[in-house]
Amino acid sequence: MWAILRGICVLGVLLTETLIYVVLQHPKVFEKSALGFVQSQIKTELQERHPDQASGLKAVAGHLAQTQQRLGDGDALGSKLPELIAMIAALQCSCPGARDDTARRTADAIREALANQIQHLNSGQKRLSDLIRKKYDRTLSELRTDVLIFLSTNLAAFSLLLAASFLPMRRHTVLPGSLLLVAVAASVWMYLAEQNWFYTILFGSYYGYGYATMMLIIFGLLVDVIMFRAWISRKLLQVLPGGGAPC
Repeated sequence: MWAILRGICVLGVLLTETLIYVVLQHPKVFEKSALGFVQSQIKTELQERHPDQASGLKAVAGHLAQTQQRLGDGDALGSKLPELIAMIAALQCSCPGARDDTARRTADAIREALANQIQHLNSGQKRLSDLIRKKYDRTLSELRTDVLIFLSTNLAAFSLLLAASFLPMRRHTVLPGSLLLVAVAASVWMYLAEQNWFYTILFGSYYGYGYATMMLIIFGLLVDVIMFRAWISRKLLQVLPGGGAPC
């Protein structure tokens, strides 16, 4: 039995160590994987909750891409826009009976006002871009920390099981070791499959060190129920108000 558990633990240690190495030593790989995962979660959430709007947004995105391609460089267009509007205004003012200096002053005033407005908009866009970048960096850092806690906790559990497999009295630790392995599997499943990653990333409500606590609680419950026939659980229920009252 311990041979099977030892093989599982070796695979678990190698896998978690490899993933930890990738997260720490290759941040670009992690960032690319995390970005793809977040995009897939957003797409899945949108398709599940708003399937009609998802198809509409896809069509709008296609139209926007086509429009951007036809217009070309937006920055170049924005820099030439004041000159274009000022020239049109000058032409409109250069009608019969109008003075050239009046048309020129009008064009200069329009050009200056539009240039100031565009400069203000560009400044606001830069601030917005900086804010989005900071939010993105913070979210990525929080996600990386949570993933490292998840992997480190699993690595510690697999390493503990692997060390126990070499103990002289390992025959007596087969059952606790098997229960710990079940607790690890249950915790991994709850972490990966049971939480809504869309809202977890959106609100930053990660497991953190609560993941290790959850694993210990699951392991404790399994040990109590399987090895002690729920003796500890019954004692705790009796302590609670109304726990000893007959049904």
